[in-house]
Amino acid sequence: MTRNIVIIGSGVAGLASAIFLRRLGHSITLYERQAKLSELGAGIVCWPNACFVLEQLGLLSVIKKSGGALRAMSRFNLQGQSLGSIDVELINRAMSGYPSYSILRKDLMRILEAEAIRVGATIRYGCKVQTITDVDTERATVLVNGEMISADLIIGADGRMNSIARQYVLGNNQPVFQQVVNWIGIANFADAHFTELSVFDFWGVGQRFGVVPVSATTAYWAAAEYLVADEEEVSQAVPTDKFADWPELVQQVLTHAESSSVRRIAIYDHNPADIWQKKNVLMLGDAAHAALPTSGQGACQALEDSWHLFEIMKQDPSMDDVGKRLLNVRKAKTDNILYAGRQLSDSLFKADQAQSILRNQRSIETDYEQVAQGMAAFWRQGLPMD
Repeated sequence: MTRNIVIIGSGVAGLASAIFLRRLGHSITLYERQAKLSELGAGIVCWPNACFVLEQLGLLSVIKKSGGALRAMSRFNLQGQSLGSIDVELINRAMSGYPSYSILRKDLMRILEAEAIRVGATIRYGCKVQTITDVDTERATVLVNGEMISADLIIGADGRMNSIARQYVLGNNQPVFQQVVNWIGIANFADAHFTELSVFDFWGVGQRFGVVPVSATTAYWAAAEYLVADEEEVSQAVPTDKFADWPELVQQVLTHAESSSVRRIAIYDHNPADIWQKKNVLMLGDAAHAALPTSGQGACQALEDSWHLFEIMKQDPSMDDVGKRLLNVRKAKTDNILYAGRQLSDSLFKADQAQSILRNQRSIETDYEQVAQGMAAFWRQGLPMD
């Protein structure tokens, strides 16, 4: 039975869901408030759980052409001394051999957008969803640019900061500031700079700098520091002064940063929600379970949401309790990812000098083979990857 489905937001969750639901024959319209495809965020890592979903979407081979296969995640202190390294290939093998690809966010978004259009989804840009209003005891409708639009299912994939869907479902869409600010960007080198594609993660005291290559000449990066309140005035410019004494790779990346790609982003998440659907309105992705960047799983979990929604609606097309069914298979995992992100964030940004020294020593003493196996076991939960 063909249903009319409206998706609010054309981010990762919205576009992936549109592709999957078109396979079930539904009519799909996405409403995006931005005038064009959003490229917020410099890049992401598609870990094996995300690559599983991308394969189900038929897009993994395309992602491979645009991304880079990661080999390791290496940690360093402020002096560039090693704090240990996680073997990414061990994670991959423990997750049915699916790869881990780093990719620029703009490239991932273009791939998803092109596929959504190819399969027949309609994307309307420059369309602001103003409110979601009750029609009767079972249905709600959306007001988009002054026009009331009805749908059998309204999917709110409209992000963490001001989700209209979360406001409607829970009565509160206020995110939680986690006292961290990120500067993100893309760095391009004229010649081959990265001989091996590994994540470089530098830990300071209340600061962190991460570098993720996507090719021999291109990487995305994130510079983060502790910030008491989001209201403080912080420059949007490349934070070269804040990381002037950091290792050489950090200096090289900042020197080669594309100024147009640099963004300052105050870091927020959401406390877990016990309800994801009200009437015919369903929350998805960051609107339902926004986690911190330290979780490393934001886009990956958005992709997982879309696959689980597809599987649920394929098995039972009834939309009355689709949110409850989705919550039952997703809540434990997304809650744990949220808490893991907060825990790592606290150890990185809220530790003093003495605590940071102890943290670094614990990192050196860590059994990283066990860590890789644990990450794989955690990330494959709920997916047919055994």
